[in-house]
Amino acid sequence: ESGDGFAYETERNGNDDITTMYVYQKKTRGKGAVDLKPVCRYQYVYAANGLLSSCTKSVWRKGGWQLFGRHAYMLTDNTYTVEFSRWNKKKTDYDLPLGRMTYTLLPNESTESIACYSRQGKNGSLELEWQMVTECQPINMAMLHS
Repeated sequence: ESGDGFAYETERNGNDDITTMYVYQKKTRGKGAVDLKPVCRYQYVYAANGLLSSCTKSVWRKGGWQLFGRHAYMLTDNTYTVEFSRWNKKKTDYDLPLGRMTYTLLPNESTESIACYSRQGKNGSLELEWQMVTECQPINMAMLHS
C-alpha cells in the first residue's frame, strides 16, 4: 500500500521474483473504510537464467482483465533490447512492436550506447529516432532480474 491513492499487491515465485503485480485505486468512504478498485495487472515472465523476458499489462474493464500490451526483454551477446507491442483483440495476438530501445553493453556490463526506434504506421519499419553514446555508465544487472 502507498500514500498516492493506489495500493499494490504482488505474487512471487520461489526465487522471490515478482510474477504478478496488481494495482488498485484506493477510495476512502465514511469512517475510514477503504474500497479498492482494480486498475491494472502486470505479469512477469523470466528466462531460465533468471533475467526478465516479458512484462504483460492488462487493464480492468467491464468487470474483467483485458490485455493491453507487452514489453519484451532480450539479452544477446552485447545488446540488451526492450520492445513494446500492443495487444490486438481482433487478431488475438500482439501487433508489431511500436518501439524499441537498445543498450549496447561493454564487457564490464556498462553501457556503450543507447538507441531508440519507433514505428510510424501499423506496418512501417522501426526507424531510429535518436542514439547516444554513453560514458560507460554502469547498468545495474540486478534490475534486469526484477
